[in-house]
Formats: sequence, structure tokens, C-alpha cells
Amino acid sequence: RRCQELQHRRQEREHLRQLQERLGASGEQRRQEQDRQRQRPRREEEGQGRQEQGRRRQEGERWSEERERQLAEAGPHRQAQEQERQPLEEEQQQRQGQALLRERIRRERERLRLA
Repeated sequence: RRCQELQHRRQEREHLRQLQERLGASGEQRRQEQDRQRQRPRREEEGQGRQEQGRRRQEGERWSEERERQLAEAGPHRQAQEQERQPLEEEQQQRQGQALLRERIRRERERLRLA
């Protein structure tokens, strides 16, 4: 998917370049430069977001390993309770992920609409 996005952006840039050539494009160039200035901070935020996600995933893995260890010590009754709870938590995490994805798509559409 990432690859498709990059390819799409490349096509957009190529298309814009062709438009600029046709227009002679002084005003268009100025507008694009302003757009680029506005997007730079966003790109940095996205980079930080990815790092943050990686860190959270590691913390999550450490946390679940710790939890499994505690459960092994706690005995069968507690393990049964935990197994009932796990699918619910996973479902909740999935819903949150989908909500974040929908929000990102909405922002991207909004950005493209304004561009």
C-alpha cells in the first residue's frame, strides 16, 4: 500500500510538472511552493508517528510477555478468565485501529480537496 501511495504521488508530481510547463506557471509555482512549506511539518509528524507506533508495539509485546508469565504463575482459574478477556481486548484494539485509519483517510481526502 505504501508503495502504491508513493507511486501515486510520483504520478501527481509528474502531472503537475507537465501542467506547469504548459502554463509557464509563475503563479502556480508560487502556490505549490507554499503548499510544500505547509506539508513539511506534517511529513515530520508522520515520521515521528511511525517511530511512536514502533515503540508502542515493542512496549505492547513486552507487556503481554509479562502478563503471560504472571498468568502462568497464577494458575488455571485465572488463565480461563484471561482467555475470555483477550478476544474482547483484541477486538477493541482492532476497532481503534480502524477508527484511526478512517480518520487518516478523511484527513487525506480533505487535504486533497483543498489542494
